[in-house]
Amino acid sequence: MLDRAARLLLAGACFVGGAVACDDGGPTRPTPVETMVAPESILGRTVTATINETHTRCTAPPGSVIRYHFEDEGRARAVRTDGLFDDGATDWSYVRTGARSAEIQITWANGGRSEIELAFSVDDRGTFEQWDTAASGEVYCGDVTRLHYRGDFVVRLGAASE
Repeated sequence: MLDRAARLLLAGACFVGGAVACDDGGPTRPTPVETMVAPESILGRTVTATINETHTRCTAPPGSVIRYHFEDEGRARAVRTDGLFDDGATDWSYVRTGARSAEIQITWANGGRSEIELAFSVDDRGTFEQWDTAASGEVYCGDVTRLHYRGDFVVRLGAASE
């Protein structure tokens, strides 16, 4: 009885599912292939990030633009276009985490860190989410040691334009 119920259930699944998993020679659905749009590297490129949402106080206000230029394997530079900062990094890494995603980690000269998650909609733009952690013993303002914000980004070849 149990065996018959299992066969009926499988037959129903095969009928509803279009015989994909039933190996009966019936029609099959193609497996979708996700197009790789996240670049393999950002070396020599500039990521221009525009903040749209802030999730902690002391964060740059919505509309603020930060340009990150990844000069060589160990150096990066961040410039906020309103002139509030121009910081150099001592180390950075970029890892493609999926066909449309990547992660950047930056260690700044002052010891602070940034973690930036990129979600590419096309090969040179998308949305980002970022967390900045103050250097040990330092704060951004009051008691805030970690900033969190989101926005849009564009990746371009070459140095950050001023």
